[in-house]
This record gives sequence, C-alpha cells and structure tokens, in this order.
Amino acid sequence: MSAGRGAVDWAALTNAELLALSGGALAELRERAVVRTANAPAGDLAERLVADAMGGVLAPNAQKSWDVLVAGSERVQVKARVVADLTNAGQRQVSAFRSWDCDTVMFVLFDPMYRVRVAALVPAAVVREHSTPVAFTASDRVFATDALLALGEPWTELLQSSPLWSRTRDGEAMRRQFEQQAGHATAALSEDGSHGVLDVDGRWIGGPLDTPG
Repeated sequence: MSAGRGAVDWAALTNAELLALSGGALAELRERAVVRTANAPAGDLAERLVADAMGGVLAPNAQKSWDVLVAGSERVQVKARVVADLTNAGQRQVSAFRSWDCDTVMFVLFDPMYRVRVAALVPAAVVREHSTPVAFTASDRVFATDALLALGEPWTELLQSSPLWSRTRDGEAMRRQFEQQAGHATAALSEDGSHGVLDVDGRWIGGPLDTPG
C-alpha cells in the first residue's frame, strides 16, 4: 500500500464524507470488475435514515417483513437502491418482496455517492397492486417508478436534511449516550400482536421476539 490508514482521520469525517468516499471507491471497483453493484451500504443506510426521520426503531435482524416500527404500530419496509441514471428503468428495480406483512413501504433512491435522489412512503397495498409475481422465486417484483412513488407521501427533503449526514463518530456516540441516559425505549408489536421492547438502536430488550426465529 502506498499510504497507511493513518493518513486519514476517519473519526473526524462526517457520515456524508465517509459515504462519498465509499461511493467513489465502489465506482472504481466496478470499473475494475472487482464488484458488480454499488449497493453495499445502501440498505442499512436507508433504514437508519428512515428510522431517524420517522422517529421509529429498527427491527431485529430476524424480522424479514418490515425494517422500521413507527409509533409502536406502523410497520415500514424500506427498499433502497443506488441509481446512477433515473431514466434507466432497470436501475429502479428494488429487491424482491417476499412478504407483505407490513403497512407501508419507504422507497429510497440514492445517487452513486449515497446522496438521496428521491424518497417516498407508499401504502403496502398500493405497492402490491403494482407488483409482478415471480413464480420460481415465490416473490414479487417491484420497480420504484415515478408513477408509483407519486402515489405515496414525498420524503425526499426530510431524508436529505437528516442530521445523520453531518455527524462524526463523536457526534454519533454522544447522540446514543444521550438517548440511552434518557431511558429511550419503545414498546413494539410483534407479529402476533404481543409486546416487546426495543432500545434506541433497535435491539430487543425483552418480549416475545427474544426467542430465536
């Protein structure tokens, strides 16, 4: 290596700066045919943005039907995609829907530097109406077209202005410490309607979903 990792003060960089570096590196790796897509951090990033913006909590990793719980009852499935060209229909295909056990779907389309291009919250029933069944994978295919996104609530500006972008490592640590000291915990509904509790980072503190699954 021509330069050591210490050449960059990674902890001092904001989240937006780190993501831009990540996006640039992935773009170059695609050119070299080392990786095939630019979607590496897109899903996790979108889920955190949505949870923060909606005042919700992240689902436990075992939960496959939704990603963010809002106000203890609204289950939001988050679908993210890096889109270099918004006019390219193929780039707007999101990951397959294997379950519709959610209330709404938040679509988040990023540019290659992980800046939010467009975001919209669409009722799950509406999204399902615009899906195409894929029999051999037992799933449904959905494209996040302008027409579909227009049927929901616009969230682009709210996600673009999220405080998350300007935080550094110290800023993230202070945010979590403050919320934990404040005893921030949210009652959440499991799939069978019983209650569990999530902490600020979406980890289950207690309740039925503690059981493996």
